[in-house]
Amino acid sequence: MLFPSGWVINRLNVHIWWFLRQNTPLPPAMTPEQLAEVWNVVMFVPLGLGLALILPRWWWAGVLCGLSITIELLQFFVLSTRHPDIGDVVMNTAGGVLGVVVGALITRWCEKRSNQSIDSPHA
Repeated sequence: MLFPSGWVINRLNVHIWWFLRQNTPLPPAMTPEQLAEVWNVVMFVPLGLGLALILPRWWWAGVLCGLSITIELLQFFVLSTRHPDIGDVVMNTAGGVLGVVVGALITRWCEKRSNQSIDSPHA
């Protein structure tokens, strides 16, 4: 995400981490920084999934990697309150790829079910 400032996002992440530590079985060794990496993955999964369901193509993973790189470059060149990180690109891309894979699996499953119902003598 481009806005708000990195400090605000970091503070929010720490508050969420603290809440999760108190109210869920969050692994004791998980740090706020690791939770931020999880958010980077989670943020791109729905995007990859949605794109793969709308137009099933594997190259969406590359498009999402390019989008992540673009976001980090904007942070570097345009936003003085944000700090780009190659780890963010990796985690965003991983989330996008995961979404694309799930979308491809759902599409394949739906196509198989559709073909089975067409070929079924009971249809």
